[in-house]
Amino acid sequence: MNYPVLDLKATGERINQLRKDNNLRVIDVAEYMGFESTQAVYKWQRGV
Repeated sequence: MNYPVLDLKATGERINQLRKDNNLRVIDVAEYMGFESTQAVYKWQRGV
């Protein structure tokens, strides 16, 4: 089975840019996603 390859750095940059383009704070994204902490969003933005 072949799985898609994700470019984590590019994905993180895209998340960060979309967030900024829409004037959203990291906490706004975390709350929308149902997270109690912003840690996951920060990790995504760093490509981790």
